[in-house]
Amino acid sequence: MDALLAELHRFVAPGRRRGWWLVLVVSVAALGVGVGRYAQVEPRCEGAWAQLEGIWDDGRRGQVQAAIVGTELGYARGTWERVEARLDAYGQAWARGYTEACEATSVRAEQSPEVMDLRMGCLGERRVAMREAVDVLAQADAARVQTAVTLVARLPGVARCADVEALRAGLPPSDDPEIAARVQGLREQLAEIRVRDEGGVYDEAMPRVEAVMEQAEALEYGPLVAEALLERGLRHQQRGQYAQAEQDLERAYVLAAQQGHGPVERLAVGQLVFVVGVRQERPERALQWSTTALALARSRQAEPLDEARVLKDIGTVLGQQGQYEDALAHQRQGLVIQQAQLGEDHPDVASTLNSIGGVLRTRGQLSEALVHHERALAIDKAALGPGHPYVAIVLGNIGHVFAAQGRREDALARHRQALEIQRAALDPLHPDIANSFNSIGAVLQALGRFEEALEHHERALAIQQVALDPGQPVLAVTLSNIGEALAELGDPSRALEVDRRALAILEGALGPRHAWVATVLDNIGGVLRELGELEQALEHHERARSTKEQVLGPRHPSVAVSLDNIGLVLRMQGRLDDAGDRYERSRSIREQELGPDHVAVADSLHGLAEVALARGQEATARALAEQALAIVEAGEVPPKRLASARLLLARSLWLDPSQRAGARRLAEQAREGLLARPGASSELRVEVERWLDEHRLR
Repeated sequence: MDALLAELHRFVAPGRRRGWWLVLVVSVAALGVGVGRYAQVEPRCEGAWAQLEGIWDDGRRGQVQAAIVGTELGYARGTWERVEARLDAYGQAWARGYTEACEATSVRAEQSPEVMDLRMGCLGERRVAMREAVDVLAQADAARVQTAVTLVARLPGVARCADVEALRAGLPPSDDPEIAARVQGLREQLAEIRVRDEGGVYDEAMPRVEAVMEQAEALEYGPLVAEALLERGLRHQQRGQYAQAEQDLERAYVLAAQQGHGPVERLAVGQLVFVVGVRQERPERALQWSTTALALARSRQAEPLDEARVLKDIGTVLGQQGQYEDALAHQRQGLVIQQAQLGEDHPDVASTLNSIGGVLRTRGQLSEALVHHERALAIDKAALGPGHPYVAIVLGNIGHVFAAQGRREDALARHRQALEIQRAALDPLHPDIANSFNSIGAVLQALGRFEEALEHHERALAIQQVALDPGQPVLAVTLSNIGEALAELGDPSRALEVDRRALAILEGALGPRHAWVATVLDNIGGVLRELGELEQALEHHERARSTKEQVLGPRHPSVAVSLDNIGLVLRMQGRLDDAGDRYERSRSIREQELGPDHVAVADSLHGLAEVALARGQEATARALAEQALAIVEAGEVPPKRLASARLLLARSLWLDPSQRAGARRLAEQAREGLLARPGASSELRVEVERWLDEHRLR
């Protein structure tokens, strides 16, 4: 415009009267060109919905509805309604983004053609993702209906395509047009694989990723190779092949960093935190990765949800280490970001609430944990429908909280409700159904109904043996549950055999240095203790302690569990000084890591009181027993635990003749608490009855 005015001024300035008409003519001509250009371009910018024909139109709408509702699942119609609304909203957002990107260049001349190309390329990727999601849903079966709402909810955001700065920060295409076209085609294949995987189409993923990987390496285009490595790593992770997943993700991260491929770099290192820290339980290495992951997630090029995802995974790793305050801080920070970006009622928000509830439950804050699980349940019911399998998962977590509170009948009801939903919604051999059978078995075991518990654990194992690879660690967890039930039923020899099978699976899948391995070692030690094999029992408990200290750190609360087990064996051997030392170390860990009023501290105090009683230190035993009972009474504990603490104090008080009436009252309260929950612990009830018979007032 400056150049045009200068040229016009040159013509007009010498004689203003002779040139005024020229300005008018040029102005009118320019106006005519502008109007003509607008008239030619405007129809082209109105073609957004035509771009979605065959992707999301009336025909595809009908196919998706028929497929989802046709499964006849209890929650299918509600799922269809939610999917339809989300796809309609996504299509409208895409059409608005397309029209805006077109008009900004072709009508209003506010942006360059280069910027329009960037925005249209981004929208093209979203269009492919939408197309694949609809294709998956149009062939929906029970498994795909389960993930239908989350599949659509997690489609890549359209708003990102208006962020020109972020788009410019991406990698430019290859200078060779042929290579650029082939790269684009392979990227679309990776996007298809990703979306179909989100939709529950797992079987075809790995062969397709391998094919893309081979072609990417042949092209020698580094950014694409990094993308294929990332996808292959994610597929290995999904299959439980964590070592291979770690290798691919690390290679993807390094190559992406070399190429300046920010999105792959961020996602790969974020997944390394999860695979290494959560799946392989190597927290020190995971937290090293987390420093890099969090820095990249907070970079200007990253999306806010990148940071939320990393914060959640770091919180999970910290929780496994027993660093509960830091774990909760990270997860809550991620939750705030998710709520701001996704809204309060998004399924991913429910997932994070569920995770926070799990940390709170582990920490012993059961009422607060229940609040978070209930909020997650309400969101999932509204977003996914009351019959959705994800609702069943949250119900199971609520059942775990009830069990920890001693509300075992309520826990049993929640787990059975979860199982009912899963049986209506899932394949009969789905692993989640096995998880519910295991959870029901654990509650029945706590109720003293050991034969029923064993039956449920064995049904879980039967499903897992068909549905899962024989080396999957979750099989070992079920075997360990069966071992516990057999031990309670008075069959320690079979229990030992089953526990050793579990140990072999875990060591084969995860290696000898893993927290799950340590748990089974403790279980085996307990069975050996019942068999009177005290030296072997001590050896297994020591191995468990050593493994936990190496994997989780010497101050992890799980280490205190092994120290208690060691203390018990040493006490049975008459090695009271050594036993007292282990119980004291256990108390120190729990008081420091969990707080002095945590119910787990009462277990350490209980052991110390037993040692004091064996030494004849009446005053010390009484003080420790009183402290343990005060903690237990203030906490949310099962009746068995409360009864055991009361009996311990009764035994301590009985040594003082002036306190024997109070001792009897405590023991009677213990009996009443156990009788109020029949089957809660028949063995402990027998012990209480025997003590009352043997300690009568004159």
